[in-house]
Amino acid sequence: MLHDSNKYSLATWENRIGKENILFFRSEMRALYPQTLGFRSDKSSYRIALSFWTLFQQKMWKHLLSHDTGLCYLDATYRCDRDGFHLWTLFFEHGTIIVPMSYLITAAVTSQLVVDWLEAIIPSSQDLPKKRIYANSLKLYDGVSPVFGTWDVSLSKYYVVQELKSLIMRPRTSVKYDNHVRNAIASIDTNFEAAMKAVMQPPAIYQKTSYLMSNSNMWLLKEQNGLRLF
Repeated sequence: MLHDSNKYSLATWENRIGKENILFFRSEMRALYPQTLGFRSDKSSYRIALSFWTLFQQKMWKHLLSHDTGLCYLDATYRCDRDGFHLWTLFFEHGTIIVPMSYLITAAVTSQLVVDWLEAIIPSSQDLPKKRIYANSLKLYDGVSPVFGTWDVSLSKYYVVQELKSLIMRPRTSVKYDNHVRNAIASIDTNFEAAMKAVMQPPAIYQKTSYLMSNSNMWLLKEQNGLRLF
């Protein structure tokens, strides 16, 4: 993402990647640049947000809308402050196969930028069948919900897991939690149900996590045995 000049333009990327593969483009002053260091790359990096929408991905998007596929996800990897960019992916599961429908690569990320990218994929005029999609933050939950309209938008398991680990394993106070609770949270990735039961029992811990538990409708599956499925 480092640049030697400021001559990058949409035409430059279209020539390199193909016009039909670029869905969304922001550069320099049009690229959102948040103050929080963790959400933006070094000052020497070129400010850019670029989305991919290849013919394959467009075909898979149509397949998702017209078939009963697996769940849909919105997730990210890499960090602007460490790797110079963020890579976001909108994907769904088809059996054991992960099918990416669009990528967003950006040197700085805000929830609004992610929403803008998704709105480019999903015009408001598009009639969407009811599906479920998972977002990995509260801000994205709020931003994504209007974009997908009829979809069941939920907080991802990753978000819930990370919040509980932060509260219990890395408390911001001098409070020491029971080893039973700490061990349950430490193994939450392999036994989510046991971790939930451990958190719900002690009143002091439940109070600390009430913002999650009282809003379980935002993440807990509504089907029978939803906790186990989640």
